[in-house]
Amino acid sequence: MYQEIKTNWMDARKRVAAGEHTYSIKSTLLNTLIADIEKKAKDDGQRQVNDQDCIASIKKFLKNTEETIKILEADNKEALLQRRELNILKDFLPSQMNEEDIKAAVTSAIADGASNMGAIMKSLKEKYSGLYDGKIASEVAKKLLQ
Repeated sequence: MYQEIKTNWMDARKRVAAGEHTYSIKSTLLNTLIADIEKKAKDDGQRQVNDQDCIASIKKFLKNTEETIKILEADNKEALLQRRELNILKDFLPSQMNEEDIKAAVTSAIADGASNMGAIMKSLKEKYSGLYDGKIASEVAKKLLQ
């Protein structure tokens, strides 16, 4: 995933250098994203970047961009720029599990012996890290544990 992001960033930089200024947003965004991803790995003991670093950074950027869009809704030009960034980031994020997928994963965790919320969430994190919404998973687990 990290290499894909870097390759897209390099392509965007080349396009900007060739005069295709519509790629400047993508180039700048991916440059910042790469720096954040690399910082996560560096701060975690100088290790290699992994997909979880990428997913975590993309999710953080998505959340920040969504919040910025809400704040800037009155300024359509700035909101449009933020929506472009949002779409660029979403292209790199693996598809997220829907509620039915989460329900199946929680049911599987329970069948494998997870008998409480902590065990279920641990199982989900081990098997599906970055691929589900924790709030939805928690709600589904609570319902299934009752």
